[in-house]
Amino acid sequence: MAAGQTKQQTLEEILKENTITEKHLSPFVEEKYSLSDVVPYVRPWPRDPNAEPSGPEKDFIAYFKKEGIKYEREYALVLDEDGEIHVRYADFYLPEYDLYLEYNGMESRPEDAKRYADKKKSYERNNIPFAEIHKKEYESGKWKERLEEILAAAEKGELASASHSPSRPWYVAAAASLLMGLFFL
Repeated sequence: MAAGQTKQQTLEEILKENTITEKHLSPFVEEKYSLSDVVPYVRPWPRDPNAEPSGPEKDFIAYFKKEGIKYEREYALVLDEDGEIHVRYADFYLPEYDLYLEYNGMESRPEDAKRYADKKKSYERNNIPFAEIHKKEYESGKWKERLEEILAAAEKGELASASHSPSRPWYVAAAASLLMGLFFL
């Protein structure tokens, strides 16, 4: 089966094909399906697990090592996307925080902006605790401060939603929530 094509498979077969375990199932998938359920599965595009991290990712890795933070890079997640199973890869998984971290470094290109938006929507639907660091935060040198805010919020259990942004004023978040609500009416 070629990447991007849909095939009926059991969840157990999907895990085996991607050499991942049950710990990679999103809470939503884990709750909705059993390993023996046959589901529509969209095969992911090939990934090189040994690919060189980007410059910003190298900086995040150096920060994690300096601070003694355990991390897994290119962490596979099994997600339900409108009734189809997809395997997506988070830039980082921080197991001590149960947090997935994404660096959105190419969001100025329309196709990448759409990919980031789709991934965010999928994380939200699947109850994945995640946060994002954007290119402008990295380039302005504020990424460490942002990362420290994210980790502090995660430690306190205050990372309640996937779109959590500690540096965003509450009224911006409220306006965004209101607009999203109007959008889905």
